[in-house]
Amino acid sequence: MKRPTWATIIGVLAIIFGIFGVLGGAQEIAMPSILEMQKEMMAEFSKGETPDGKDMPQLTLEIEEEGEPKRIEFSQMMESMQEQFKVPEWYESWSIVFGIVSMVVAGLYLISGIFLMMTKDFAIKLFYIAIAASVIWAIIQAVISSQSNSGFLMAQIPGSISSIVIDIILLIVVLVGSKEAFVPQQEEI
Repeated sequence: MKRPTWATIIGVLAIIFGIFGVLGGAQEIAMPSILEMQKEMMAEFSKGETPDGKDMPQLTLEIEEEGEPKRIEFSQMMESMQEQFKVPEWYESWSIVFGIVSMVVAGLYLISGIFLMMTKDFAIKLFYIAIAASVIWAIIQAVISSQSNSGFLMAQIPGSISSIVIDIILLIVVLVGSKEAFVPQQEEI
């Protein structure tokens, strides 16, 4: 039997979201070292030096605040930016776990999309499992981020919420779509 249009669309979207999810999980695994490198660069810039130890030109910005001209030193701006990128200490060790779980969930999403495209009889059940895992993981990430008191982590909450909304939309499409192509066909004698 011919693959339904909804299965093609959902399958392609699941593959795309799965690939991006795997890449996002890999990024989350690398995040502690990226943040450490960024922290070192910001510290050097706030001291007025480049990372190789050379003196940096003194840069200032002139802005108008409440009608009064105000000068902002580049080094002060770097110090305030450092504050925005602070994460809790536990994040450095747990981000690897978060990244691995994200990669597993995204991999499940990817595989379910491939099997939807192949119209395997177990593809819809696998897709339901992938959607459930994705929604549960997004909720867990949003709760952890909201409890962290870190602006950097709290900025990830909108991504988790949009992931849940997209998952629910995809689930509704699969629930209302015709499943005839996914029922094993019996051979006529």
